[in-house]
Order: sequence, then C-alpha cells, then structure tokens
Amino acid sequence: ATSSAGAMARPGDGVFGAIPMTEALRARCGELVQAIRSDERSMAFRQPVPRKKMPVYYEVIQTPMDLRTLDQELRAGRHATLQAFSNSLRQIWFNALMFNAGAERHGRQIFEAARALAVDTEPHLAQLAAEHEPEADGEPLGVMQRLQVELWLLRQNPLALWFREPVSREAHPAYYETIESPMDLQTALTQIDQGAWSKPQQVGDGVHLIWTNARAFNGEGSAIDAAAMSCMALWNERFTWITTNAPKQRRPKRPRVESLEDLARVSLLAVCRRLPAR
Repeated sequence: ATSSAGAMARPGDGVFGAIPMTEALRARCGELVQAIRSDERSMAFRQPVPRKKMPVYYEVIQTPMDLRTLDQELRAGRHATLQAFSNSLRQIWFNALMFNAGAERHGRQIFEAARALAVDTEPHLAQLAAEHEPEADGEPLGVMQRLQVELWLLRQNPLALWFREPVSREAHPAYYETIESPMDLQTALTQIDQGAWSKPQQVGDGVHLIWTNARAFNGEGSAIDAAAMSCMALWNERFTWITTNAPKQRRPKRPRVESLEDLARVSLLAVCRRLPAR
C-alpha cells in the first residue's frame, strides 16, 4: 500500500484554494493521525492490507492507503497541501466502504468503523483548515466566491466520487422517478456561475440536496449513504466557517451615465457579467 513514487501528485495538490502544507500544519496533521490510530475503531486501518492473505483486495482497490503509510508520506513531505493530506486520509475510508459494502460479520464491522470515522474525522480536518487559513494576496474573496472554491475542493474528495456529476439518466432511470430535485457538485457550480444562486443560503440549500438525495435513494448502510454522510459533515463545517468569516461582497456602485459612449460601455459590462465563468 506504500506509494512507490515520492513526487506523485495527491488529490488536492495544486488546486486553487488549497491550503499550503507548512511545518506547523504538518505537525498538527501528524497529531491527528496518531489520535486516529489510538481510536479502537481504527484497528483495521493501521497497516496495509496483507497482499498475500487478501490478493483480491488489490484487484478491487486501485489506490490502497492506510494510517501507517499516510504517516510515512506525511513525514516525508509528500503532501503539498492540507487538502492532499485530507484526501489521502479519506481514501482509507473510501476503500473500506467500497470493499466491504454488503459484507457480513468481520467485513461489516470494518464497514461500520470506516463509516463512523469518515464522519467523526471531518470536524478535526475542518478545524485544521480554519486554523491555517492563509492570508489573502490582494483583496480577499467574498462569501460566494469562497463557497465556489470550496465546491471545487470538495470535488477532489475521494468520497465525493458519486456526487461530482449528474446521475446518468440512461444508466439509472429509476433515480429520476424517485428523486424530485436532482443535484450534484458540477450542477451546483454551474448554478453559481450562471447567477441562478446568488446568495449563500441558496448554495447551502442546493448542496444539501446532494446528500439527502443520495441517502434517500441508496438507503442507510450503503457505501454511497456513508460517503454522503461524510461529505455532508465536511460541507456543513466549511459552509458555516466561510459564511461566518469570509468578507461580505459589496454591491457594485451604479455607474454614472452622462453620454452615449458611457451608455455603450455600461451595456457592454452588463453583457459580460451575464456570460458564464470559465
């Protein structure tokens, strides 16, 4: 389960808005790993899955990860951002949920432990993000822009795999017969880009649909239900922090129009603002 390429990019590295990994932050991440290792629920995740005993695991799981490997990579400086570290940790829970979904006895115990830890660790990761938020270069982003960045970061989360794009209507027609208001992360970003959501509460309510829809359609105890719970815990923490701490966006002053040339300029600006962001 150990990474063979020291310089390999991790999900969350190089993503706009990601928090750079400083020495102080690395130390705090290390403390979190040790705290999780000391949790009795983490027994199955402390070391790599034995390849000789469980060869099928490596046929199913494409990106193995465990707490010992994560700690080694953290000490070696292989995570350039907090988000990269966080997503490596979440990869552990994702793998356990995927491999043990529908299992019985021991496999079910591992599934339940991963589901609980996936939710319980998110407030700690959110606290690290809040404590190590970097100073903005130039004018800080407003609330809506910060929420948009947070959605982009959330798309990198391994547990958000099922929520990144709209559910395929062709592959899952029953979904659209059951779910009245479908929503996903890409659609949420588009709603902000196109101005359909212009207030934080609209974003909060819209994104909340992603988690409630997933849980309603897939049922309690499924891997997707567990992933939705974890992503919801993450989103709720970050949404609360951003809407509380990010600067409010000012309404732009109405431009003065004193000539036909000014009118043409203002009209052009109005058209540009309606164009979707790229």
